[in-house]
Amino acid sequence: MQFVFNPKSLRFERAGIPWGNWLLGVLALIAFTILFFAGIAWLDATVWESPEEIALRKENKALASYYKVVSSELNESKNLISAIAKKDEALKSTLFDAILHTTEEAQTNSFEPGKNTNDITQKAIALQQQVNQLKEKAIFNSVYFSKHVHHHDASINRKLLFTPSIVPVENASLASGFGKRMHPFHKGLYQHTGIDLLAPKGSAVMATASGTVNVIINSLEIAGYGNYIEISHGNGFITRYAHLENILVRKGQQVTKGQTIGTVGNTGGSAAPHLHYEVLLDGLEQNPIFYLLQGLNTEAYEKMLTASKKQNQALD
Repeated sequence: MQFVFNPKSLRFERAGIPWGNWLLGVLALIAFTILFFAGIAWLDATVWESPEEIALRKENKALASYYKVVSSELNESKNLISAIAKKDEALKSTLFDAILHTTEEAQTNSFEPGKNTNDITQKAIALQQQVNQLKEKAIFNSVYFSKHVHHHDASINRKLLFTPSIVPVENASLASGFGKRMHPFHKGLYQHTGIDLLAPKGSAVMATASGTVNVIINSLEIAGYGNYIEISHGNGFITRYAHLENILVRKGQQVTKGQTIGTVGNTGGSAAPHLHYEVLLDGLEQNPIFYLLQGLNTEAYEKMLTASKKQNQALD
């Protein structure tokens, strides 16, 4: 506090505040007020949440989690539909000599979360569209089979009897599939022309279709197919059964679908007891996984199909 001498009153008096100081004080107060309320607004926008905002945030988080679950389930369903469709195509081409009508996009595309969608609503619409595509495919297959099976029951049953369509070893697991695989001994890639079914030595091996045994080979060599059976089924179909322990049929013998023709072994160039199974059509190797049409439920077939796609080491 300052005092000044007043010559008129001859005494010291308190000095007044200059107007410049008053102006600076007012400006400082205004600046402080602006900064204070700006800080409150920033905290409200970024840190503090209202009960409504908290509820909306929780709801959005739940919707996002639910969407991921639905997308995952849809992809699993599409994989299952794709497996069924492949069995469907093999069956139609085998039994009806049909020109296959497939919706390639519906069978092969997998749903990609966030693709061409901006929010949960659009994603839900995209999911619904794909579900509708699957329904249309199911309706087409239902109508197709109803039409053909109704008019051709006898011929279809006979053709199916002579068409490879069952698993040759009960309760076997698929160890390696058809296509490029690693050789168990020299470790290089090669074309694996069949599937390897893992089963205990001595397990029954069945003919996958009725036909005539046209090749029997008993081999002591530690290479090749080992003990081996080849059956001709007519209509261009041939099946082969390799690495057998015992052969229970003879060349020229007529066999029926499901008849035991030998037992699982480890003969020839085999890394473990198993059955190497091949299907040929008009002299060309086919993927046997598409000819396992009977005796497997959808879940078991899907499991075997998935195993057949693994790029692993073959057993022969």
